[in-house]
Amino acid sequence: MKNDLIKIFIEEVTDLIQELEASLLALEKDASNKELLNKSFRALHTIKGAAGMYGYNEISSFTHCMETIFDNLRNDKIKLTNEILTYTLNACDVINKLITDTELKIAEVPDGTLIYNFFSKYITNEDSESAKAETNLEKDNNLGSEKIIYIKFVPRPDFLLNGSNPLLLIEELKELGKAITVCHTEYIPDLDLIAPENCYLSWEIILLTSQNLNAVKDVFIFAEDISEIIYSDIDCKFKFTPQNLFEQIKEEINKRNIIEYKTLSK
Repeated sequence: MKNDLIKIFIEEVTDLIQELEASLLALEKDASNKELLNKSFRALHTIKGAAGMYGYNEISSFTHCMETIFDNLRNDKIKLTNEILTYTLNACDVINKLITDTELKIAEVPDGTLIYNFFSKYITNEDSESAKAETNLEKDNNLGSEKIIYIKFVPRPDFLLNGSNPLLLIEELKELGKAITVCHTEYIPDLDLIAPENCYLSWEIILLTSQNLNAVKDVFIFAEDISEIIYSDIDCKFKFTPQNLFEQIKEEINKRNIIEYKTLSK
């Protein structure tokens, strides 16, 4: 089963790389095209998240640098250059090599270190400064123009068997905004009935983000067939207090009756 899912992962990443390469080639002719920049960013974001979920840590680290660059590009923090396009196209070849071997290191791939160092220099202090400037969700008293996305994530008992890690997905979600996470343990059986390889936990997450629902779906793209996932997406401008924050937001979501997307595994 694990080998089958790894094969699916490789196929999906290969398709994403092909889409990324097509977008990059189109950007050579239209460098200011925001749709192409967003498409490139989402491809890199999805590759990074999926790689981390399946233990391809070198790919996850490698694509994180490029993801940051394309996030800055689409937000007009830096300008797209022919050099960035060339290095990104070359990076696609590096990723193709890395997906064939989980033990392979970037430094062992021709030009891998050179490409990694090139992208690293573009990761400016702006990102760390903006992160420091963000207020904590629990202390924030005004949602402004951001939206709330509620996620119920229930992995199947066999979720862990393919090497998937639900905690990595939750960490990936937190990169999209500010989050409150509640872990449910009510399905853990008595000790003598526990199967160590099974997953008995589930999560509810409330995410305050400027990203759209598709960005959240991308985080779970490789988990949908082995999980029950419910998403609820609303534009929300209301005041709340830090006490019982999770319950307040859930009540608001239930009141509006806006479950927008649901995927159920059979």
